[in-house]
Amino acid sequence: MTETRFTAEELRVLCDRDFMPLKAAVSDKINQLFTELKLSLLEEINSSGIRFPEGLDIASGKFSRGENYRNFAWRVFDFPRRGVKNDLFIFRTLFLWGQEFSFHLILTGLQAEKYAPAIFNGWKSLADAGILLSAKESPWDWERSAESHREFSDGFGSAIPDFVASSGFIKLTCAISPEEYADVPAKGAATWRIIQNILFRS
Repeated sequence: MTETRFTAEELRVLCDRDFMPLKAAVSDKINQLFTELKLSLLEEINSSGIRFPEGLDIASGKFSRGENYRNFAWRVFDFPRRGVKNDLFIFRTLFLWGQEFSFHLILTGLQAEKYAPAIFNGWKSLADAGILLSAKESPWDWERSAESHREFSDGFGSAIPDFVASSGFIKLTCAISPEEYADVPAKGAATWRIIQNILFRS
């Protein structure tokens, strides 16, 4: 029978009485940060003058949390959102512990087909803002790399309809580091402003 042994680093964590209270305090502040983001998004939405599609939640949003995305804790705020199975429209703000704050537009099914032409036409605004197109096989894979995300450039947008046809989704992404946490409300609102102008003003 193998005897369990902790490494010195594991034992240090096991005995650390400060870690869990500190983690709880950090989690509360992330919740506060996402609440500030919600207010910034509401201001952006309400001042836009855009008549948004029926069924799109532009008032409430949804907060979620978990502890084990590939061993990392995570926090999510989905807003605006339209949650219909296999036909999703989600603007998601994600914090993946120790990695980054990221902002994502996720479109699946008919939503992806509907808005693909507008994204194609608006590629220049996306490129200027540093917003990337995910080339992952699933919209629910949150790890980023140079290979997994593509920059928009002249002519690249024409590949979007084919990508939607093969994958069934569109996912646009940009991110900031944890050190830039104070910028989350402004960055999230600015990213949504670009997206709403591309999708609903075109």
